[in-house]
Amino acid sequence: MNYLFNYFFAFVLMVLPFAPNWSVNQYISSLSSPPMFAFALVFDSWMIANLLLFNKLLVVKGISVQSSRQDIRKSLDEGRLEILDTNGDRLTRYIQYPYDYSSQKRLITCLYTEDRVYLNISSLDRHDEPSLFCAFINYMRCKQVTRAFKQLQAERQQD
Repeated sequence: MNYLFNYFFAFVLMVLPFAPNWSVNQYISSLSSPPMFAFALVFDSWMIANLLLFNKLLVVKGISVQSSRQDIRKSLDEGRLEILDTNGDRLTRYIQYPYDYSSQKRLITCLYTEDRVYLNISSLDRHDEPSLFCAFINYMRCKQVTRAFKQLQAERQQD
């Protein structure tokens, strides 16, 4: 339902600015104004970017599975991380509980191969369902984590 609502909401915002100027209802004619068109354009661009980046896995080259697991944990160590489940040495899922006033949790998924790490961060809403509105921000968080991970791996290779 969450995906359906987001697609429907984006579609309605795309169509409303192009609605004809109906003189019957003043409210509908005010929705087809240039400011509403600009808002719909920005919002739809944001939603399309979020849809494209929602389940995107970032791939990072690592040294080994054990060192990758340790360095990912260090680079993710922002506080309040709890391990949800572990599937051997190849999959780790963390949940980060919200800070002070935020109600969103973050689900962090790490997949490990011999020399690569696949990373994804998703925000969860109040019902613990993935939220599409934060996919772009979570992608940027993944980028920050991969930068820290690469730095830790480079230090490990120098030693």
